[in-house]
Amino acid sequence: MIKNKPPVPVSDMVSILGDARERVKKSIEKTNTQKNKTVSDEDSVTAACVEPIDLINEEYDTVDTLSINEYETDENDHKIKIQLFSTKDGVERYVARCDADKEMRYRAKQFLSMYNNNGEMHRELQSLPENWKSVLDEMNLLFPNFKEFNKLIDTYLTLNSVGDSRIELPSILLVGPAGVGKTFIVNWLAERLNVSYTSVDMASAQSVSKLSGTDSYYSNSEMGAVASLLCSIKYANPFIVLDEIDKSGRAEAHNALYTLLEKQTASKFKDSSVTEFTLDASYVSWIATANDIDKLNDAIKSRFIVIEVDSPTPDELITIIKTINNNLLTDSHWGSYFDKTELPEDVISLLIKLSPREIKQHLRSAYGMVVKNNRKSLTVDDFNITFAVKEKKMGFI
Repeated sequence: MIKNKPPVPVSDMVSILGDARERVKKSIEKTNTQKNKTVSDEDSVTAACVEPIDLINEEYDTVDTLSINEYETDENDHKIKIQLFSTKDGVERYVARCDADKEMRYRAKQFLSMYNNNGEMHRELQSLPENWKSVLDEMNLLFPNFKEFNKLIDTYLTLNSVGDSRIELPSILLVGPAGVGKTFIVNWLAERLNVSYTSVDMASAQSVSKLSGTDSYYSNSEMGAVASLLCSIKYANPFIVLDEIDKSGRAEAHNALYTLLEKQTASKFKDSSVTEFTLDASYVSWIATANDIDKLNDAIKSRFIVIEVDSPTPDELITIIKTINNNLLTDSHWGSYFDKTELPEDVISLLIKLSPREIKQHLRSAYGMVVKNNRKSLTVDDFNITFAVKEKKMGFI
């Protein structure tokens, strides 16, 4: 559908920008000399940053400005692509502004690298992997206490599969006690679907800057989590996990969500550190977690599909342990060495007190001990788990 001409190397871009700024400066000085006026270096640099840098065309005919490459339509390219940045001119002015400030010049180079390597003005939409149905089957086995969540994901992925296969989920809020696996299942799902994702610790968020950046007025302003993720990856539909959204210290931290959780306004999202362009964040899938839903206001809750999650029952925990063990042996290149037998009851009783991540870690270490002892089956003596860990509360911590 869309393809780009070969991008100009970043090192060349930065060099060209420096040359262009000097030429603009000389041009301004020449003009002002003719008018018997003197312009300071600072004014010249400012002018170079505000006006489009058309002089670059003298060296690269295919580049209109500093870093904006032209796109061509390719009928053989069937990837789904959307325009991420609102304007080409805005991207150019942002790079020029950063380059004009010595303290921010590294950002111009960093941004150009991400811009050129991930699709310039456009981004792809991540599609369902071929094995998406088996991912759902595995999720049902591994997370039996997430029945409603699993059913919702199944419904939406099935809908995605009969469309253009883009991965698109509604905004979801998982509510339940600490340790039931809310964050774990979201990270697991993103990894299994090969979707880019980031987790935002809302418990430490004191303002909107965590999501939408710090004000461009400050020289050390930085992009927030949304803009940073979208600019640094090749896909426009990542998962963003809002971890412990109910523990945000101040209500102000939720303000950016009123824009981001509505597709119409999210399509013109403006990060506070970037005044030159907006981003299309309407393809992001949002999943939040909370322990106490009563701490959230109705305006926030109304923007999510709320799903209550209970702690796994003892029988469900046993199923989870067996599934983790089977998957570990199946997915590992060394798995075929061991006997495919059921885990001993005393091993299950030991592992039932751990989180899924810890279960997998301890199983892997225990299998190493099995090999050292010239055996092919696990025993409880192969585990090195301290008393403190054994006394942990059941759940997914």
